[in-house]
Amino acid sequence: TPKLVRDMKLKPSLKYQFTVSKQLIASLEEWIPESPEKAAALGNNLASLLEQLSSHKLRKEHILFGLDSPSKFFFQHILFLLGFPLFLLGWIFHYPFGYVANQIAVNNFKDDLFHSAVRMLFGMFLLPVFYFLLSIIIGLISGCFLWGLGALVVLPLAGYISLRLYEIWKDMSSGWRYLRLKMTQSSLIKGLKERSDEIYEVVKKVIQEDQAVKVG
Repeated sequence: TPKLVRDMKLKPSLKYQFTVSKQLIASLEEWIPESPEKAAALGNNLASLLEQLSSHKLRKEHILFGLDSPSKFFFQHILFLLGFPLFLLGWIFHYPFGYVANQIAVNNFKDDLFHSAVRMLFGMFLLPVFYFLLSIIIGLISGCFLWGLGALVVLPLAGYISLRLYEIWKDMSSGWRYLRLKMTQSSLIKGLKERSDEIYEVVKKVIQEDQAVKVG
């Protein structure tokens, strides 16, 4: 999807990502029954690629685009360092809550698709209660109502910043792994790139042919 969005010269926003994903899914749903052997080969190729990316802890964007923006990669490090105190604060207070939510999701639902939904529900309904109770505890311990009120403001902000910086950290880590493997195992990166390009060309052809049929 990110490559399709870029090739269509659209902005890499969630709106366009969602629109293109819907269009892609609709095209594939029509193509799979018509070409079951090709679809099976595509699925196997994709599963193998994803397994390799997971084993090397690489993000698909780095295989698709490389480090296409060195300046962005540099400023990610600056942003992470500047926001590290808030990241640490958010992590300390939110990790136990996130860990419990994840354990409940994993232990009670076998299908991975439900895990994110359970975590989201925990966040929507129980996280505000968690903030409220924590602010009361901080107010009682400090003996100051304003400290508790301040915690009620700072904790959600720190949690949000911590989550965003964690995403930046994962992207930075994948970027460094990509650079290291490109220097030490260039054939591996080349192979992953070629496989991803093969998959993309098949998917791109499917969506283009589907659009042509609908327009026709």
